[in-house]
Amino acid sequence: MEIDLSKLPRSIVDDPEQFTNQVLHLAPRKWFQCSLYDKTPFVQKRLEDLKARHERQQSQKAIERAKADHEHARKTHARLRHGSKINEIHTIMRPAGYNARMTQLLKLSENGIAYAQQRLASECSEGETIPAAIHRSVPGDWLFNGHPIAWQGFVFDHYIFQKAPGTLLFADSIADAVVQAFGVVDWADKLLAESNTKRFSPAHIWFLDAAENEQLLKPEVVIGNYLESLSPPSLILTANPDSTGPRYLKRRSRGRQYEVQFGTLKEIQVATEEARKQQQERERESTEQAEALKQMRIRDLAHAKEQAKHDALKQQLAWESREQSTLKNWLPEKKRLERNTKHLQAIQEHGYDHAYLCKYCHLPTTKRTDICEECGVGKLEPIELTSEYVATFEHRLRTMPRIRAKKDYRDP
Repeated sequence: MEIDLSKLPRSIVDDPEQFTNQVLHLAPRKWFQCSLYDKTPFVQKRLEDLKARHERQQSQKAIERAKADHEHARKTHARLRHGSKINEIHTIMRPAGYNARMTQLLKLSENGIAYAQQRLASECSEGETIPAAIHRSVPGDWLFNGHPIAWQGFVFDHYIFQKAPGTLLFADSIADAVVQAFGVVDWADKLLAESNTKRFSPAHIWFLDAAENEQLLKPEVVIGNYLESLSPPSLILTANPDSTGPRYLKRRSRGRQYEVQFGTLKEIQVATEEARKQQQERERESTEQAEALKQMRIRDLAHAKEQAKHDALKQQLAWESREQSTLKNWLPEKKRLERNTKHLQAIQEHGYDHAYLCKYCHLPTTKRTDICEECGVGKLEPIELTSEYVATFEHRLRTMPRIRAKKDYRDP
């Protein structure tokens, strides 16, 4: 048994009574062996089961180690057997090695490059000596025994250039033609022969590591990368001679099938110009619709403001003109004069710059009618609400001839 006294404070250790209590009862303890318990049949069987399981685990680990050692030895042997080829992979993975490979292929393909330049001169944009369509940097472009310009020119000339829209392209069959025309670098061809994966799948050569497998691409994958570079990433067409280059193809099945969309750069430029004009027309229509909607909103807002102003004026003047539609309750002249003056001032305060004045009862109003609704006699004439006119309106009314209503409705 183990009794853990490591965490006891010094005050308890120095006190015999407390220390004894800790040792006998309170301190944490753990059994390692107990003769009264370990000799029982249950414990003995448990120990035997544990020993048997331990032996099985050790045996299984030994088998797994043996398999791992065998696989490691097998992989090491294969890597030694293909050592020169693996060194070539590491060489091509470095910028210096890749550039050296391109220089070698450039010398090897001088005639093919010259032919492609001459044959496809019409596909050069302004300032180009080599068409952007056959000058694409794609993963694995070093694989064939020909400079990328040469084998891309071969593919473009035979399968895309001046072909009818809708012509189908199959990356695997094109890859077979490129391999037959140019061949594959010998060491890569021998390594790819060790792969047993399906076409368009990664090579996954068993004795290469992940970085080495990633560098070694199958011919159909390289051709698929090239055809992919000639396909638009979206529906937007571009004929600009930039790093992306013109897009001649339309993707049908990623990495496998493509469709010729444009056979020449001229067709791309025409389609691009048409798309640009359509876009401009859509933008113009959108702008016109937005402007019309804006004007409609402005008119609605002005109408709402005018209506609100009219309603406010109507409410303000309602208490003064509840009986203005009849002559039976004709106001005395003094009250009518004050009422008319307040009406005009209220109209001006609500922002009106013109109104109408009855020639008979001299009541100003904003509503244009043939006959005054107040007196039912006078006609309305337009007046301009200048500050001078409003200020002198009361004086004008006082100096006008007295108004007499019809018979039986004279002023008191």
